[in-house]
Amino acid sequence: METARISIRRLTVGLVLLLVMVMILATVSGTLVLRQNYRTAEGRFEVEARETLQQGAISVRNQIVFFDRILSLLARNPHLAELMEGGSAGELQAWATQTAQMLPGALGTALARPDGEIVGDAVQQRVGKQCRIDLARFLDDRPVRSPPVHLAPPGLEHFDLVTRITTDEGTTLGALFVSFRLGVLQQLLDDIAAPGKRFVLRDANGRLLGANPPLTGEHDLLQFSTRVPHTDWDLTLELAHQNPLAFYAPLLLTDLAALGLVALFISLTVRRVMTLFRADISRIHRALLDVHNGVFSPSKAPPAIRETAQLLPDIEALAAQLQERQSQLEQESVTDALTGVHNRRYFDLMLVHDFEQSTRQQPSFLAIIDIDDFKSVNDRHGHAAGDAVLAQAGDFLRRQVRASDTVARLGGDEFALLLHNMCPQSLEDWVRQMLKEFDRDARTNQFGDCGVAPCTLSVGIAAVDATHFASAKEALIAADRAMYRAKQAKGRESRAYFSDPREDRLAAG
Repeated sequence: METARISIRRLTVGLVLLLVMVMILATVSGTLVLRQNYRTAEGRFEVEARETLQQGAISVRNQIVFFDRILSLLARNPHLAELMEGGSAGELQAWATQTAQMLPGALGTALARPDGEIVGDAVQQRVGKQCRIDLARFLDDRPVRSPPVHLAPPGLEHFDLVTRITTDEGTTLGALFVSFRLGVLQQLLDDIAAPGKRFVLRDANGRLLGANPPLTGEHDLLQFSTRVPHTDWDLTLELAHQNPLAFYAPLLLTDLAALGLVALFISLTVRRVMTLFRADISRIHRALLDVHNGVFSPSKAPPAIRETAQLLPDIEALAAQLQERQSQLEQESVTDALTGVHNRRYFDLMLVHDFEQSTRQQPSFLAIIDIDDFKSVNDRHGHAAGDAVLAQAGDFLRRQVRASDTVARLGGDEFALLLHNMCPQSLEDWVRQMLKEFDRDARTNQFGDCGVAPCTLSVGIAAVDATHFASAKEALIAADRAMYRAKQAKGRESRAYFSDPREDRLAAG
């Protein structure tokens, strides 16, 4: 069953499309909801504001109407009509003073004749010059601000109300005048105010009659104004309006939440994919290192990522080929192509190694071996026959030594042996036995005809000992010299010589 694999390209495209779709959906839906909510809220807010303003204006009007009705009731009192017709000035002023004490918020109360003259002391009754002017205009049926407002002197700010005193027949006997402090209006505004709302009352000239404390906090202020019914006054309502950006909060929160969830999903997914991808990349890296170290072995586990699944088998196949080729190159670099034994390069490395180790362990022995009269084989039978003799000689020497020993071809018909853990007596016996076996094989023509006589060997032996020689090269020269001494020995028997710093010893003869 094929293992499901993840494609980074498809995953990335899918995640991007998912993010875009989610954000578009959230933004569109949020915008529609926001627009509807905003329109509804704004419409409701304006309607409620105008209703509140209208109720405030009616409250101010009702306060004025309330005072007007009280004055009308007092003016229609028969006792007042009798006083106006026959009472003295003192009696009229006393009635006005007593009435002022009964009216809430009254600053002054007075009675006036039909010509506008105040009965009694106008100052004591707090009827100022402007008040008398407005009173005369009222009685003459000339236009007067309704109600008239006087802001002087300071501390005595007030508005005036006037009503006619008439007989049953409708004859004007005079007028009842009452001035009310503006504090009455301020108290009314304070009573009808609410949090986030401020009322401001002004007269027709824009002069301030009363207002609630200014609204605090960072708000956008909206203002709505209206005329107070049956007056020349204007009432303004100030409202703390929520910043329109607050309506975007649901949309922003929705978008941020969607973006956060998608980002989290993408993060977790990409982290998982990257973990798998790193595992595949680590596997490729490990394969390359194993090739370099010569220990590569293809993994049987399937890759987790689709892209690496397409690449990894090729890389591992190439790695296997590289390792095989590297192994072949390494083998070829230390092997003589004709004989199959080690070459001169490998021999030189091992000779230096054994020379260095001779100070810490038993020295090894170096044997230089040469095939006698090999040139005549090439001359009489050709180089192919000579190559066959060399190959058979290399195979013979490889069969004579142990796995821990080294057999190498130095060049031409010359071979070398590095023999380990052998005492001199055992070495002499081994050489003698090796020469006998070679002679026996030569007589049976296993090595071919070397001319007039079977092939023989000449052997020179030297200890690879740092206590005897200054360098590995000197040990090689000594063994080579011993080999030539063996080759120069007379007779038809193979010879082997041991090189010794004190004397050369004959190993076999």
